[in-house]
Formats: sequence, structure tokens, C-alpha cells
Amino acid sequence: MFARCLQTAARNKRVMQRAVPVAALQARHATAVPNVAPGLQDPTRKKVMIFNRTAKKIQRAKTANLSIDECKLHDHIAGIVMERLGYITREFPTVLELGCGRGILSKKYLEANPEGLQTYMQCDMSQEMLDSCYEETCKAVPKGVTLEQYNADEDNTLPFKKRSVDLIISMLSLHWVNDIEATLKQCRTLLKQDGVLLICVFGGKSLAELQSCFTVGEQERDGGVSPHINPFLTGPSMGDLLSNAGFNFPTVDIDRFTFFWKTTFHLMEYLQMIGESSCLHGRRRFVSKDVLLATAAIYDRLWAEEGKGIPATFEIIHAVGWSPHPSHAEPSARGSGSTLSLKDIAESLGEELMSEDSVGTELDKKKKLMKILKEHGVSNSRLKTLEDLMERRLMGDNSLELEEQIMAARNEIQSSFDKKDLADVQHNLPSAENTSYKKSITHIKNATVITPDQNYSERKVTEALERSSRLSNPGHPEK
Repeated sequence: MFARCLQTAARNKRVMQRAVPVAALQARHATAVPNVAPGLQDPTRKKVMIFNRTAKKIQRAKTANLSIDECKLHDHIAGIVMERLGYITREFPTVLELGCGRGILSKKYLEANPEGLQTYMQCDMSQEMLDSCYEETCKAVPKGVTLEQYNADEDNTLPFKKRSVDLIISMLSLHWVNDIEATLKQCRTLLKQDGVLLICVFGGKSLAELQSCFTVGEQERDGGVSPHINPFLTGPSMGDLLSNAGFNFPTVDIDRFTFFWKTTFHLMEYLQMIGESSCLHGRRRFVSKDVLLATAAIYDRLWAEEGKGIPATFEIIHAVGWSPHPSHAEPSARGSGSTLSLKDIAESLGEELMSEDSVGTELDKKKKLMKILKEHGVSNSRLKTLEDLMERRLMGDNSLELEEQIMAARNEIQSSFDKKDLADVQHNLPSAENTSYKKSITHIKNATVITPDQNYSERKVTEALERSSRLSNPGHPEK
């Protein structure tokens, strides 16, 4: 009994000894986490560290010597960013690029030789990245332009003066930042008034195929799931971040691209080569061979295309924001604008539509209707659609398809008014000219809204049934 107690005590002692380094490791990670933008973050808000920036710095350093020709994804996105910059017709004397990487975007921007450029600043967290792209970037620098490089982390305070930059660009870098809102606020303080921020990051649908296959393969082999793909932003969340950071006129749009690789392992190798491997806190340090083989088999089974390989989807979120300036338009105060009630619109429509002046030819009614609807806020696109359809009616087109399109236009315009106003509006809308159109009007009165597609589908089904019945009956051959 005494010997058994000694064995139990020794086993507990070994467990405690193993637990001490784990606690110390957690404490060391907690103190080694870089601070984000001091003074720009709400002190009451807890800092959630999602990405291990130290691991990401090591990953980028390992891939610094990769040639630009092998970065087909970054090269493609850089061309799109340059196209969007071309839409902004103004000069930017001082330009800052955050997360320049191998200088793919820098080289394209400098080769374009934009007017008024004086200083181009590259900033990256990896010194190896800056060293690898320095010579190639210098070759593209135009005369009279100064190239500056800064080794700084976007997750920390950037070493630039406030109100010193005209344009900030970033390509596929800020999605690794732990607190992107604080980084965007810092960018706003660096920009001059009326300065521009143009960034692009990976979106939430990126690598959806790989993520789903990893989930199924790991659950099949290990009986559980662990994160392998980083959490990405969505389009609406990016717009909210720009607004919260204080940018004016935030604009967000999304592009999706699909690239093909021979196998899943070629895709994983490419992601590792361009420095886009996972750096999540708490990620699995080792993935078994069985899980990798299962993931590759599932990927090939579900997504492979003959002659192309396996597809991988990349969603790119483009965001543009402007630093505040006194010349920017601001929304009026609530309640300061003139208002018009639906009762006033109904009375006005009733007086104008039911007046004797509106009774006349079809063309006079059309002109009167267009004027009234435009005065009451109906969109120009709806007016144009209805006007074109009415012109076709006047030219003698009495086909069923035209009547269905007119009915759809009626429904769209009627949706802009309440039920009380609907009778007044219908008085001057195009009416039916043939029996089939009158039937469709009766059908619509009994339902909410029927689109032309539904009528078209019903008619096609009826024609198919009649055709099949004629084919099955030799006495009534198909015409």
C-alpha cells in the first residue's frame, strides 16, 4: 500500500512538472504579443489576438527570394489595383504602400510613372522582403522620384508623421492584421485631408473548397476538426470598418477568381511559397499524412475538372476611403428636408389623372403619365422601360410577350405606391388590347404579383403537353 502511494505521488509530481512550462509558455505569449496602434483603440475594448505575427514574419522571410513570375495571383491582383487607381484623376506626390512584399505592386505603379509623384515609400514587416525587392524596384523608379523603405509592422505604430501622405495602398497584406480597425484609423491620421486609401484583402469565400475538404478529411481520420484556413473579412464588415475608422465615401466591391492546380499538394505548396500559410494562434503544429491524403482525395473527387485540375477560389475585397476634408458633402440634419406625405401624392394623382386633360389619344396619355410619375419620384429606369414598351404598342406590336412585359412594368410602378394610391395610378397605365392580356390582368388581381417568367413557363409547359399528346395520337400529327 505504501509503495502504491509513493508511485501515485511521483506520477502527480511529474504531471505538475509538465504543467509548469505550459503555463510559462502561455504567459510568455501573452507578454510577447505586439501592441496595436496605441491611442487609436478604445481602452475598454479587449484585444483579441487571432494571428501570430511573429510566425507570419518568419513565413514571409522564408519566401522572400521567390521570383515575381511565380506569383501569378499577386501579379493579377496588382493589375486590377492599378486599373482602379487609374480611375482617380488627381496627383499623389507622396505614396505609402503597406505590406509591399516582393514589390509587385510597387514596380507596376512606378513603371506607370504617374504625374506629380515625388516620394514612394515601401513598408513591410520583413526586412528580407524589403532587401529582395530593392534592386528590382530601383530599376523602375522614374527620374526625380525618391524611393524609401521602412521595416515596420502594420499591427504596431507606423513610423510616419501625421498628415504626411497623399495615397496609401495595400495589396493582400492587411488580412493578417489582428486589429484592422485600429490600423485603418492610423492610416486616416497619416493621410492628408482629401487623401485616398485603397486596399484589397482576401474575402470570406477564399479557399472555400480547401476548407471544406480539410474539414471532412480531418473529421474522417482524426474524429475532430481544427482550423486550417484563416478567418477572412466580408464585404459588409469592410464597409463598416472604413466608416468606423472615419473615412468618407467608403466604397467596397468584391471580385472572385478561380485558378487551377494539378493536385491539392501543388496548391498547398503554392500557398506556402507566397507566404499565405496559416499563422493562427492555437493552430495544429503537425498535420498527419493520413489527414493530408484524405483531404487530397476528397478534393479530387468533389472538385477536380478533367483537363484542368483542381480549382481554388480566391475572393478579393477592394475598399476605397477618403480622408475627411471641408469640401466633402455632408448629410443634412435629420428633419431639415422637405417632406411629402402619401396623402398629398394620392390627392395630386387623383386630380391630375382624373382630369379631362388626361383623356385623349394613347400618345397624350403616355406623355401625361410620364410627367406625373417623374414628378412623384418613380425611378428613371422604370419610366424608360415603360416608355419603350408603350412605343412598341403604338407601333402595332400586339404580341403576348409585349403584353406580359407591360404587365411587369405596371407591377414595378405599382409597388412604389400604397393600395389607396394604386387605383389612381392604374387609371393612366397602359391597358390591355387583346383577350389574353385581359386574362392575365384578371389573374394578377387575384394574386400578389406574377412575373412574365411565370406566365412564360406555364405557357411552355402547356405547349409541351399538347405536343406530347399529338405525338402519342397518330390521327393528330404535330404541325
